[in-house]
Amino acid sequence: LNFQMPGEQEEVKDVQKKSNREMKNEANKNFEKKSSKLGKPSSSLTLQILLFFDWYFSIFFFIVSIILLFYKSYGLPYPSAVWALEFVLLLFFWGWQMIKIDLGTRGNKTESSISTLFLVLLNIPSILAFVFYLRLQTYVLVLEVILNSIGLFFC
Repeated sequence: LNFQMPGEQEEVKDVQKKSNREMKNEANKNFEKKSSKLGKPSSSLTLQILLFFDWYFSIFFFIVSIILLFYKSYGLPYPSAVWALEFVLLLFFWGWQMIKIDLGTRGNKTESSISTLFLVLLNIPSILAFVFYLRLQTYVLVLEVILNSIGLFFC
């Protein structure tokens, strides 16, 4: 049983349509307010991609550098004290690189400015180490020049 007049049904539908539109408009306004408060994320996809490839490159660099260091010690007249020093420096450098990459990845993912600043500061000793292995070693092979140049690119 419908006790409404025929015109009243149309008025009820119009009121329902208006209230639905108003609710959608309010929801959109609230969403826009919340999204404008959040702003753009400060994490960088480019930085994350570079850190990802730097991690794999650092492992590859360490393995190849160890192999080349052993090759140079057996194939070339290499002073043993200098060889030990370069080997220990390579171990410390690899650990430094892994810590730097991990800190940079965490800082980028959590959008932490302090961690990202530490990443930039930790790049300074990394650059110095790459330059040492590029120019100041006892013997520098062509493969090492290529690898250290790529390493400098990642810094």
